[in-house]
Parts: sequence; C-alpha cells; structure tokens
Amino acid sequence: MNHETQLPPLEFDAPNDDFDAFFLARYDSLTRSLAAAFGDREIAAEAVQEAFVRAYTRWRRVRRLDNPTAWVRRVAINLLRDQHRRHGRRDRAIERLAAVTPTHTLDPDRTTDTNLFVVTFPAFRERTARAPRSTSCTPIFEK
Repeated sequence: MNHETQLPPLEFDAPNDDFDAFFLARYDSLTRSLAAAFGDREIAAEAVQEAFVRAYTRWRRVRRLDNPTAWVRRVAINLLRDQHRRHGRRDRAIERLAAVTPTHTLDPDRTTDTNLFVVTFPAFRERTARAPRSTSCTPIFEK
C-alpha cells in the first residue's frame, strides 16, 4: 500500500515552513518503507534523517523538483547501500586479518592497533626492527 497517495498536497509559503511541512508529512512513510525494504528501522531512520539534512541544504533546488520525496528516498537508499558496502568490506578485511598467522611476538607496550599493523605487514615489521630507537625524550640529532 502506498502511504504517500493518502497524504494531502503540500502548500509552500516561506522557505523554512515548506521544508518543515515536507519533513513532517513524509518522514514517517519514508522511514517505514525503507525499514521494510532493508529490515532495520533504526538504520533506515538514520538514512532518512541524513537524506533530509541533505535535502535541507539544497532545498531551493530540491523543492522545485517534480517529486522531492523521490529525491529524498533515492538519497536515503544510496546511503543505505553505501553503508552496506562499507560493512561488507570491513567484514572481509577482518576475515583476511584473522587468517594471517602471526610470525611476530606481540609487544605488550604497544597498542592493539599497532600490534595488528606490525603482524599484518611484514615489511613494516622488518623496517621497525632495524630502525634506531631512542629511549629518552631528547632528539637523536641535535644542532
């Protein structure tokens, strides 16, 4: 069922008033439809909110479109797709890192991120093993 056909047409007076009316009239229906399509109401609500923020920043142009609701919907869908791709890349990277067998003893003085970087990138590990280290806070080379 298309909820947007049941909504009254918007009347635009002042620039901010028309956006406020547009937001109030369309936010719930867009959030519901994207939550149904993507399966998570919270993530859909965040994407719709971000899409409305982008619409607000471009409101002079967006309000003149034949269907500004379609523009907001498209932006929200693109945001959800981008987020899904980002999470997929992150998950694949974590799987690749989990498959790496450490050949280096982890240094408890280093942070977890640094240890992970050293284990993952052997060339970096070799360079840091050969690099001179200074134990004091004074510079190695003084003028």
